[in-house]
Amino acid sequence: MDDPANITDLSHIDKQFHSFNVPVELQFDPLTGLLSRRSFLKKAQNDIPGLIKRYGQAVVLTLDLKDMKGFNTSFGQEAGDLLLCSISNILKQHFGKEYCSRFGEDRFYVFTRAVGIDIELNGIIKQIQNINNGHTLPVRIGIYGIEDENISVDVACNRARMACDTLRNNYNSGFVWFDEKLADENTKKDYLVRNLDAAINNGWIRICLQPVMRTLTGELCGFEALSRWDDPTYGLLYPNDFIQLLELNRISYNLDFYVVKEVAKLLKERQENGLPVVPISVNLSRTDFVFNDPVTDISTLTEALGIRKSLINIEITETSLVSDNGIISRNIDRFHDEGFQVWMDDFGSGYSSLNVLKDYLFDEIKIDMGFFTNFNDKAKTIVSMIVEMSKKLGMHTLAEGVETEEQLSFLRSIGCEKIQGNLFGSAVPCDILMKELKKKGYRWESRSVSVMYDKAGLTNVIVDNPVALLLHDGKYFKGLYSNEEFNETLLTAGYKDIQSLEADMNHPESPKGRKCRDLAFKAKNNNEEEYMTFLANGNYYKLSFRVLSSSDDLSVIFATMDSLVYEQERQFTSELDALARKIMFNYDRIHYVDLDEHKGTIISTNIPSETVGSTIETPETYYSDNVSRYIHPSEQDRWKRFVSPENIKNKLREYKNGNFSALFRMRQVNGSYEWTEFTVTSFRGDNAHKLLVSSKPAIINDPEVMWIIEGLLKNGATASDRHIEAENAWDILTNKSSYRIFWKDTELRYVGASKAFYDYYDLTPEKLIGRTDAELDFRIDSASGRNIDKEVINKGEAVIKALGKNVVDGVVHHVAVNKYPMYNKGKICGLIGFFVDTEEPDNGNEARRLDLEDPVTGLMNVKGLMIAMLDLDDIYKKTRENYAHISFSIREYSGIVEDYGDAAAQTLLKKTADILRSVFNTGFILSRTNGGQFSICRKTTSFNGMMDLVQKAEAEIHRIDMLNGFKCTIHADFGMARASECSSVQDLVNLSYTRMRKNRGQDYEA
Repeated sequence: MDDPANITDLSHIDKQFHSFNVPVELQFDPLTGLLSRRSFLKKAQNDIPGLIKRYGQAVVLTLDLKDMKGFNTSFGQEAGDLLLCSISNILKQHFGKEYCSRFGEDRFYVFTRAVGIDIELNGIIKQIQNINNGHTLPVRIGIYGIEDENISVDVACNRARMACDTLRNNYNSGFVWFDEKLADENTKKDYLVRNLDAAINNGWIRICLQPVMRTLTGELCGFEALSRWDDPTYGLLYPNDFIQLLELNRISYNLDFYVVKEVAKLLKERQENGLPVVPISVNLSRTDFVFNDPVTDISTLTEALGIRKSLINIEITETSLVSDNGIISRNIDRFHDEGFQVWMDDFGSGYSSLNVLKDYLFDEIKIDMGFFTNFNDKAKTIVSMIVEMSKKLGMHTLAEGVETEEQLSFLRSIGCEKIQGNLFGSAVPCDILMKELKKKGYRWESRSVSVMYDKAGLTNVIVDNPVALLLHDGKYFKGLYSNEEFNETLLTAGYKDIQSLEADMNHPESPKGRKCRDLAFKAKNNNEEEYMTFLANGNYYKLSFRVLSSSDDLSVIFATMDSLVYEQERQFTSELDALARKIMFNYDRIHYVDLDEHKGTIISTNIPSETVGSTIETPETYYSDNVSRYIHPSEQDRWKRFVSPENIKNKLREYKNGNFSALFRMRQVNGSYEWTEFTVTSFRGDNAHKLLVSSKPAIINDPEVMWIIEGLLKNGATASDRHIEAENAWDILTNKSSYRIFWKDTELRYVGASKAFYDYYDLTPEKLIGRTDAELDFRIDSASGRNIDKEVINKGEAVIKALGKNVVDGVVHHVAVNKYPMYNKGKICGLIGFFVDTEEPDNGNEARRLDLEDPVTGLMNVKGLMIAMLDLDDIYKKTRENYAHISFSIREYSGIVEDYGDAAAQTLLKKTADILRSVFNTGFILSRTNGGQFSICRKTTSFNGMMDLVQKAEAEIHRIDMLNGFKCTIHADFGMARASECSSVQDLVNLSYTRMRKNRGQDYEA
């Protein structure tokens, strides 16, 4: 019997080991010089029995590098190959090249004796850590011991790999032996793979939701959907137990799409029951895109169930992007094109985070919870930089794994928008979660407000100057956020914190509150930063407002507040300073005017057209012309007398106290008029030419006494005579008058027209001259008009007030036409005529026009459409002149209303109407029938020609990507039918609508 092997003499053992080699024909990997997979398996099967006989046990090793694909992405393929060759050389040094192999890109296999292998592997790990000047990767090693020579090498390799895979989530190098526990785990994995479909069908998969909270408001703004596997054999399993396994076996989509369907059903159920809804994010893996089409499946599902796509967000992990060859990138673009948001999950967990941000367009990134495990200063710095960088790239931020108030406070301070973690609730089934949310009193964020906060959330608040975010509803302010610098400035102004400033601004009798409300209105109305100055604790402060986003009456305001130091060069006298301190808070507007210099400066104002600090050139003209626009029309003459330099000088001589006042009705920001007291104050003495012109609400704004004041101040107006002198009456009529005149030749082709005619139809001479009414096709019944024209030409009789219907900008207008024969040398050479639009306000039929017109788009409404279609149908029945009807619908309209509010929805309708007018121009009748639905009608013989226009309109509408500052994705659906296909107007409308729904794919079965 041989003596026990001396494990310290590894070189002696290697010599004995090599003596067992049996020559075989071998093939080698061209990159590393190691055995090919086939040669390795053949040689191992041949040599392992000898190893068992000699040493009692042999081993098969598998070595796997952590994130080799990420290494190649970061450092390049050449550096990756160099690393593989360096590791191959280490293995050759220890085991010889004929006992090692490379399977695939980054997995190595070795067979050798078991004795001393632990010591040798520790040495190998240290060598790998020091190669390539530190440009290396962690290595994970699995070991399978073989004592039975009947075990196949394939089985041994698989079990070594199973052991290695248990280290998949380890970031450090190490090795592990295969044991019975791993064997049991392998059995469990086989079970899970085989029983996934059964789990789905039998309800073993439970959908759990984890809440996502808005950092600014503390309101519930979303959920993440996570799965739990409640198995009858293995009990409750968490995602770490099966997600990666399903991905490796390429069946994860079965689970992922099941989760999506359950989420969609939940959203539909809550919507139908009138319960609040917020977006729910779902997870997709890389293999979902490789072997399936999730974009089409999820898009079709949401449309079938009537779920807005903004309610389902798609999460893709950062690590799944490392080896993307363009598949995921293309599908992200497709998701965006369909109207879904795409988020990057676990940002910061891989090696290529910055490359991913550069190469992929994400709407939001979820910061990996690993940053919050060891929440030190270094982690805080990194997270701050991630948030700031994301905002600059236009991406929203969400922090996962938040569990403490300290973490929440920090994330709030740096402007991280959303929070997810056990601090607010763990992932539990929906019914349980709803009870917990109700018990905790969490408020649900509405979709319109959500979009407003999302837009405001992209503003960077990691700055050195004092900044705050305020919520304003038109009447009251609410402090949402303030940085340390803002809080310190508040303290110097006498405010404890932003809540005390909020209370002052909201106090009904506070002058500062009134000025702040006016400032907010100006900032919103002008869409610019506006500022004012105020006095507190003996110091001046500059407060600026800039509206970041709005939703109906609500606005998020970016506020800055700085203390001001007045330098000598401002040249305000001490008397001005004393006066300003007393009146700053009591007046809405203060202007400084120098009568000698004929200049002034706006010190404070609430007039939208004025800017604080701007110069007033020639004050005499400024007050008589510019400010007068805000004075009531009946008081214009009295105002101009009041602000005339002569009157000011006379009044100041009359009033020895240096000031005088008068009352005028002035238009306010909301359009109403209020009595306002204007005061002119002189600096007196040598500076008597320097004035303060100020105004404030008058004390007489009492409904019971206002009518008395109005009666006392009422003046009559004298109109000035007007006359027109013209050398050429024809030039006046055709180029300068409002008369819509036209003239035709005997072939009824247009020869010319007046400017008013061209403007009415939006035509040019090139488009009009030489064409007939039938060719222009802007008349509903061109045949009837042609018959009237022939009578004028043939009989020489004038036609007075012939009624007709013209189509202008898609709207049917009723007109009255006069036509007269034209003569040349006693013969009729054509006709001349003019028409009036009987529905224009000046013609007394405005009420009828409004009754048939959509007030938002200016197109026909459904009543106007049906009247026009009945006319077309009557012509069709008489002449068989075919016409078509197109049903046209904006798919996302209702979602826009809910998400962005009525203002954005009306902007969408107006943009759509403008596109329809530009595409379907002369001769088309355009109508908005309901919500986001439109109708288009026209006499036609070219079905294909109309299809081309429809597709052009679809493409133009799809290019709409912004509504009132909010990003959006818009799709249009259409259906078309011809009169010749139907027996009635209603049948025609129904057929086109049915075809539109079919084009949208409403027959999909979930």
